[in-house]
Parts: sequence; structure tokens; C-alpha cells
Amino acid sequence: MGKKSRIAIDALPLGLGKRTINQGPLGLSYMVNMLHAWMGPECIQRLVMTFPQVVLDGERVVARGTITALRTIDARSVADCDIWLEHDDRGILLAGTATVWING
Repeated sequence: MGKKSRIAIDALPLGLGKRTINQGPLGLSYMVNMLHAWMGPECIQRLVMTFPQVVLDGERVVARGTITALRTIDARSVADCDIWLEHDDRGILLAGTATVWING
């Protein structure tokens, strides 16, 4: 059996053509970078993600989030957030929740 192209095997069954599918951790890293840019490199207390769609090479995606609750854990303020990775045409590609320590 000959060696098959990973690009063709991964993307073609999804109807996405011969494009490389970025691995889930790469999309997850966009979410982590967003949270770090907001509250610093040690801010993430908890992170839960789902991967309802794939991210393809060359796509422009935007990491977004919204605060759903503010509370206190061990005398420290935290923000509970809904977070997602969004594509203009295909909508939400990754979705999840994060609990983030608030500076100050």
C-alpha cells in the first residue's frame, strides 16, 4: 500500500478540499494567547475547550471572549469567561470556558 497524502486524507472527507487541517492545540494556543494578553502569563486557572470545527491553513481566525461571572476563590478575584475562536464565514470553530485570575 502506497503512502497517502495526509492533507488529502484529512480534509477531503470533510468537503474542504486539499487543505491542511491545523491540529487542535494550535487553535487552543490562540485562546491561551488571548487570555495571557488580557491578564498575564499566569492568569489561567481553568480552561475547557471543545472543537466543533477544524481550522484550516491560511484561514483568518479571531479569538474572542466574554465575562460571564466575577467571583472570589481563596480571597482572589477571578473571571469566568465564555471563549471561542471565530471565522468570518464558518462561525465558531472552537468554543469553551475559562476561569482567569484577575490582576490586582
